[in-house]
Amino acid sequence: MSTDVDAAPLRSLTAAEATRVDALLDALLDLPEEARAAALDRLAPDDDPLVRREVASLIDAASRAGDFLLRPASPATGGVGRSDDEAAPLIGARIGAWRVVRAIGSGGMGEVYEVERVEGGFGQHAALKLLRREASGQLARFHAERQILASLDHPGIARLLDGGVAEDGRPFMAMSFVEGRHLTTYCAQTGASLETRLALFRQVCEAVAYAHRHLVVHRDLKPANILVGSDGEVRLLDFGIAKLLDDGDAAGTQ
Repeated sequence: MSTDVDAAPLRSLTAAEATRVDALLDALLDLPEEARAAALDRLAPDDDPLVRREVASLIDAASRAGDFLLRPASPATGGVGRSDDEAAPLIGARIGAWRVVRAIGSGGMGEVYEVERVEGGFGQHAALKLLRREASGQLARFHAERQILASLDHPGIARLLDGGVAEDGRPFMAMSFVEGRHLTTYCAQTGASLETRLALFRQVCEAVAYAHRHLVVHRDLKPANILVGSDGEVRLLDFGIAKLLDDGDAAGTQ
């Protein structure tokens, strides 16, 4: 990206700027990853550098996230994209009501851990997403994702179980833990029949339709963000760049 994006002053986006960010993001996410940087320069030559930097950051987060929730943690590194020194201090640590069991992965905005509940008098297993230290500029996006998940209750969408702030001040969210494979891998490895593939596709459509009825647009639907669990059921993941529409937005899409 150009230097004006990197040098943009630190301040909060105005409502108009946030709307512009969403419009640019919608346009860019429809393009191949390799074409997005050039398209941003073409679509937003006169936009405020802060707007361009926010869009570039979100596009980068979407690209970096990939399938990090699906890859197993490496015993040699303590987690995808993390060194022993970074991951080891958190193993066994408390984050809110949860104890960290292992690192699962690290994406553009968050680190994800397998955790177990140690408060409340009952056991529970979850995937805990913790805002990355270097992603403090994505705080509003992280809170938005947490709020969006809190508003959704569907068997085809990973469910929010808990949220809070860790001792170091970073926000976290705990979600239902899903053991599974992403959609295309599941179909390839199981030799899924046409009927099975269509049934899975229908499950995805039902989950997406539910989100749309609740005015949520995922904006990053791809096989890496669709898990098929051991029960054969689909779960949508990663609402990190999802958009919550207001009634006016929804009316404009009908």
